[in-house]
Amino acid sequence: MDTVRELSKPGQALAPGSPTASVNNPRWWIDGDVTPARRRLHTRLIDEVRSGTPDLHQDKKAIVLAGPPGAGKSTVLKEVLGDHRGEYLVIDADEFKRSLLHEAQADGSYDDFLIPNEIRERQEAGEKFYPLELASLVHEESSYLARALRTNAIATGDNIVVDPVLSDMDGPRRCGRPCGRPDGRWTVTTPGRQTQQRRSVFGPARLRTGVPFGPAAPEHDILPS
Repeated sequence: MDTVRELSKPGQALAPGSPTASVNNPRWWIDGDVTPARRRLHTRLIDEVRSGTPDLHQDKKAIVLAGPPGAGKSTVLKEVLGDHRGEYLVIDADEFKRSLLHEAQADGSYDDFLIPNEIRERQEAGEKFYPLELASLVHEESSYLARALRTNAIATGDNIVVDPVLSDMDGPRRCGRPCGRPDGRWTVTTPGRQTQQRRSVFGPARLRTGVPFGPAAPEHDILPS
């Protein structure tokens, strides 16, 4: 893990923009644009996510999960949505990372392109690495997929759950801008002690589950712990 952490620093072999990152593969991306073959894969992966929510509702409701990995966001989401979980499309870039790594293993590009020499050398020396430890190499592409799915979902009014890196309330607003809803209202769920931090940053806390898009509220909605 220390090796992965060190190699994931800016400029190192596992940094998101490193030479072997998926977005730097000329078979998949050219001058920042997705190649037709790669776009077909993107379409399939997005369709798979949508098909995994057959009972999705179009009520223009959104929930933003705020908090670091392992903070209990999934648990809080289950508590908030209860039996309505199937009515929401969960947009999570980490799931796209898993899918992209799985595809890379299946088509051989994991070994042929993604693995940098620094990792190969350590593997030859007997060190073992798991695919998810190289997830940073598909970070940019997974974020691209999550944005594409989010934009489409907002445009069609789908109920969505978004799990972004949330440092301020501009995050939720940015989610709505691509589809002309810059003032969309969101429920921000923040598990555990993080709630107190969000209160101090965002103002009064209120519990509002699945708030529909509409006029901006004077305060931001936060789920108490």
